[in-house]
Amino acid sequence: MNIHALILAAGESKRLGQPKQLIQFEGKTLLAHVMSHLEPLVTMTHVVLGAHEETIKQNVVIKHPLSNPNWQQGMASSLAFGISNLPDCDAVLVALSDQILIPVEHYQNLISASNSFPEHIIATQHKSLGVPAIFPAQYFTQLSTLTGDLGAKAIITNQLSQVKTIACQQAAFDIDCPADLSVLN
Repeated sequence: MNIHALILAAGESKRLGQPKQLIQFEGKTLLAHVMSHLEPLVTMTHVVLGAHEETIKQNVVIKHPLSNPNWQQGMASSLAFGISNLPDCDAVLVALSDQILIPVEHYQNLISASNSFPEHIIATQHKSLGVPAIFPAQYFTQLSTLTGDLGAKAIITNQLSQVKTIACQQAAFDIDCPADLSVLN
């Protein structure tokens, strides 16, 4: 199956006070860490950039960057922009640049489930349902019209009969504020 990864990394990191994509973790930036998990598993990895785009590009090698001109409109804007700019593929694995505790095995499990259930959304179950998640191409039109800051969660919850879930408690953690950085040490 031709699965592409779409990493959302366009946020301003206002609460953190610095670009979270460039925080160091295990010898790599957070963005490079997530990319290194996904690149061997998918056909192509795309990264949606916005705030701090030039600084990120100077510090992280990104093979397929996508520059969202409307990144200030929230996560849904970046997801919709990324989906609208993907080359032809069967499905997309949507991931965030700051969910760095997710093990590579979880991404492998998502892809395996997608191969077994190619018409279903494969979502991560933690304290709620969400990303990382794989969406088959039939959901691309819905994803490309998202607005606001909710991302793909609305599509997942509206399509529960078409969702397979894989538990990953590490997905509940992301980097939002300075206190979150203590987990990285």
